[in-house]
Order: sequence, then structure tokens, then C-alpha cells
Amino acid sequence: MKYLKKLLLVLCIGAIYNLYFTLINSSLTSWVNIILFIIFGYAEVFTLELLFKYSIKFQKNVYIQLLTIFLVSSMVEIAYMLVTGLSFTIAIHFVLLGIPITIIGLLYWKYYVDKIKKLLRDKKSSLSN
Repeated sequence: MKYLKKLLLVLCIGAIYNLYFTLINSSLTSWVNIILFIIFGYAEVFTLELLFKYSIKFQKNVYIQLLTIFLVSSMVEIAYMLVTGLSFTIAIHFVLLGIPITIIGLLYWKYYVDKIKKLLRDKKSSLSN
């Protein structure tokens, strides 16, 4: 898991540098696209916050949370790409590219939950002794 975290950090830093240099060397269209990306991102975060706040089933099931986050993200990604002028086929390819990332997220989350459960069991057993 330590290597996965480092890889994700490197990818995020690389994406930020790539965005920075792309925006410096680009036209007004790229700036409009990044503003649209931020707007769509806020809409997605707002939707997910509402789900976390008001849906009891959503709050209690981790797997429903992860799958819903993937579905909402996919729909927002497709909408963003269609608004910025990309074809539906390209948008679907990007969604398919996100499936392995989602699987990695599910595996990491399961590892994290199992680790927390083990720590809680150990704490409970030490308190009962």
C-alpha cells in the first residue's frame, strides 16, 4: 500500500504540472475548459455531499458509496466531455479507463477497513482484560 500511495502522489503532482504547463501555452479555450471542469467538479461534490448527508443506506454501506461515487463521477465526466466538444465514444473510453482505478480504490478501502477492524478488536480485547 505504501508504494501505491507514492505512485498516486507522483501521478497527482504530474497531473498538476501538466495542467500548469498546458494552461501557460494554450488559448482561451483551455481556460474556459478548466473553468467548466471546476464547475462540473463542484456539482459532483455537492451531489455526493447531499447523498452522504441525507441517505441512511448510503451512509452505512461502503460498497454502495464507492459504486455510487464511480457512477456519479462517470456521468459528470461524460457530461463534461460532451460540453467541451469531445465525442461520446471518447467519453466512454475515459470512463472505462476509470474502472481499474475504481477497483484499486475498492481494494485499498477494503484493506483500510480490515486494518481498522483489527485495531478495534485488539483495543476491545485489551479493555476487557
